[in-house]
Amino acid sequence: MDAVPLWRFYEIALAGPSQDGFDVELFATFSHPSERAGLLVRGFFDGKGRYLVRFQPTRTGHWQYVTNSSRAELAGHSGGFSVSEPLPGEHGPVHADGWNFKHADGTEHFTVQTTAYAWIHQEESLREQTLQTLEGLGFNRLRMTIFPKWYQYGNWEEPPDGLYPYEGSPGNFDHLTFDPRFWRKLDGYLLRLRALGIVADLILFHPYERTAWGFITMDTPKKQRYLRYAVARLGAFSNVWWAMANEYDKCGSVDWASLFETLIAEDVHQRPRSIHFFNPRFQWDASRVDTTHISMQMLNPDLGLFQRLRDGTQCGLAKWRWEHCGGNVNGYKKPLTLDESGYEGHIHTMWGKLSAETMADRFWLTFALGMYAGHGEVIPGPGDGGDPFGGEDIDVADDQDGHYTMWWSKGGVLRGSSPEWIERFSKYAVDPWHPPFSELTPTPGPGSSRILSKSGEFAFYYFGGPCRASISIPGLSPQDHFCVRVVERGAYSRQVIASAAVGSVAVTVGSTLGGTQLIEARRGPCLDPPAPPPPPLPPLPPPTPPPLPRSLPPGTPSPPAQPPEAQLPTLSPAVARPVEASSASATEALQNEPDTQDVGGVSAHPQALLATAACMIAFLAGLIFYILRRRKCHKSKNLIAQDAQRSEDAEPASNDVVDERRPAARVNPHGSSGNARAARLASDDADLMEMHSRRTVPAWDDDTDSPSKRVDASLSPRRSSAPRPGDFDLD
Repeated sequence: MDAVPLWRFYEIALAGPSQDGFDVELFATFSHPSERAGLLVRGFFDGKGRYLVRFQPTRTGHWQYVTNSSRAELAGHSGGFSVSEPLPGEHGPVHADGWNFKHADGTEHFTVQTTAYAWIHQEESLREQTLQTLEGLGFNRLRMTIFPKWYQYGNWEEPPDGLYPYEGSPGNFDHLTFDPRFWRKLDGYLLRLRALGIVADLILFHPYERTAWGFITMDTPKKQRYLRYAVARLGAFSNVWWAMANEYDKCGSVDWASLFETLIAEDVHQRPRSIHFFNPRFQWDASRVDTTHISMQMLNPDLGLFQRLRDGTQCGLAKWRWEHCGGNVNGYKKPLTLDESGYEGHIHTMWGKLSAETMADRFWLTFALGMYAGHGEVIPGPGDGGDPFGGEDIDVADDQDGHYTMWWSKGGVLRGSSPEWIERFSKYAVDPWHPPFSELTPTPGPGSSRILSKSGEFAFYYFGGPCRASISIPGLSPQDHFCVRVVERGAYSRQVIASAAVGSVAVTVGSTLGGTQLIEARRGPCLDPPAPPPPPLPPLPPPTPPPLPRSLPPGTPSPPAQPPEAQLPTLSPAVARPVEASSASATEALQNEPDTQDVGGVSAHPQALLATAACMIAFLAGLIFYILRRRKCHKSKNLIAQDAQRSEDAEPASNDVVDERRPAARVNPHGSSGNARAARLASDDADLMEMHSRRTVPAWDDDTDSPSKRVDASLSPRRSSAPRPGDFDLD
């Protein structure tokens, strides 16, 4: 039985007619024991008689399917497959949850967006460069178009590979026949974006196209046919969002309500949906159920408007539209994304002249407002006509024959500085050191400031310029202490202002980069955030083989010659995995490689064994030396005691006065020479006794709290060189 991990799509492939395949109706009903009714999913024609149905299961277990079609050869196919646990690190597709986004497993999703509209319509080398650029940054959502783009600043070009969503050519497109080659290319890049953890926010329609293309001017039935095919083909990708249109108010007369009805009816997976405006007067009515979140555009953010949209007291700037929101006192509770607030660059437009600091500051501002922001860049590359780093503005007239490669439309390389600042912001936004974003509530602050807080725990202050302010945490008890810090945007660090504050702290906010300053207050002491775990130690190098002899002894057969492949390390077949396989599987396969031998659960590398043996030998040698030294000392003490006993047994022969400081000389019956020898022995015994008495004087030991026997420094070996408490001071 086929198996697929949870949140990856299962695909049914069937063979059918090659002619008029886009007019064939194909469906599959997927059922699960816990589901009361099956889920009906539309299939699509992939060219050359191949029909596919894609479905992303929503729960583990055993699933069954059966097909139904307008063609007999595609109907009545049934089967089953099992759904296992999700791959490590995957949290599932994203959905709107109140004012925020969450994954299917409940994990919070903080979207950090960038825009590269027509990057899939560029040459392959530029597309690969775009993916490489995205891999090293903090962006997790990419706004991109399905149709190509025809616009100023380097966009007066047809796709170099000649692939369009429809078959035909400019001026002669068949808007009823799709080109499977283009859609397969799009499939592949969606998979690669998913591998990078990036959501593809697919823009279904836009106004910036050639008249010869005619995509936006198609009638409503053809637009609906296009939506059905796009949703059937792409809707099962867990990293897909739908943007009905970019700047819909410039697309002319379009029945957007009918198109939304088609999109919602066809999308069984219910991906996030939005529609983007150009003029704020035509902000889409947020009270409608056809959008799951609000996609906005505003060069100079109106803080009051954002607050009213969040609270549900205003749908747009036009007063006649306020009536749609007046009765909804609880607000819409939809996420707000400021997808376009200007672009970092230097072109002759108001929207393309933001500095890097201002572009990055948009993210901090929207964070304080409980919203999400988007990034864009219009800096040309070297040789594109215009100094990319000298600040020379580019005029539209310079672009008539230009081939500018700007990230905003074509992708490629990011040349500005704001992505580095935004990456640091993205780390702060999901930092577990403060409460989750979904638990924070935005409120207006004094003047131009904004506060994002959780009652009694945390407060984040955004100041739009220099001022004096009072910092506190809403809902915090007056007796509780809290910590106040300045958030350094450039270095992602925190500088302490007050470590044990009570009540409120008065601060003077100065002018920083971008004219703003960020301050956070957190209940409790100013403890540093927990350090990340240290990286694992690198494995020991493989053992070095012994050197071969320069010449073999006579009669020794030569080793057989090996081909070059035999000299390379051999990997087990489990390492070679398809794209859908998890990284954990590859890691597990590598761990099963026979590089080393396991001895008691420890990897037995030869260097490690040699080092262990050397330590054991040194320990045994020290132990033997210690035992021998103890035996020698014990023998010396016995000799001293015997000599002392013999001297005490020698009594004087008469009542002569005896000097108690020295033992009396023994009587030698052999004459004077014997007396001299006895005197020398007595003198030696006295010296030994004096030495012994010096070794047994009770004293207080430095290392203990009880008296012990101190060894005289002139007679005992040197103490251990290990430092004791008090030997040196720590500053």
